[in-house]
Amino acid sequence: GLLVNKEMTLGIIYSPFLNKMYTARKGKGAYCNGKPISTRPCSSIKSSLIISEYGSQRFGPNREGYLKNIETFISECSGIRALGSAALNLAAVAEGFADAYFEFGIHCWDVAAGALIVREAGGTVVDTTGGPFNLMSRRILATGCTNIAQECSKRLVAHLEFEED
Repeated sequence: GLLVNKEMTLGIIYSPFLNKMYTARKGKGAYCNGKPISTRPCSSIKSSLIISEYGSQRFGPNREGYLKNIETFISECSGIRALGSAALNLAAVAEGFADAYFEFGIHCWDVAAGALIVREAGGTVVDTTGGPFNLMSRRILATGCTNIAQECSKRLVAHLEFEED
């Protein structure tokens, strides 16, 4: 991800396993292997596929928060996945394979490119509380549409006790 004056400007994600290159430039749309991509329409959490990762700091309040979030969504959504890569999780939302992705404790280099790609594909990227996304906050909620972002942010437990890696 490239930022100019703290503004996401360029994003590139390459998956050698899938042979897919995701790209976006601010204001120019999002692409996979040169073809335009977009998020899919989503009506509610009930029909949504949600992606999350459990992070490396799974102790105390963090562990309890992770489990609470999964418990909340497992009873409400269509399915939950953990793909193992923040960048590819964001690409999945941008390409319309998933409806939402959230994570706590993530680093800016893991999400800078993907956050722009999701936005350029028509999605929403916010803080897990529903407020504006801050690349340095170590938390992200990316969704295919605004209503899912609002629904998810109301349900997420924010656990924020992260040590520097």
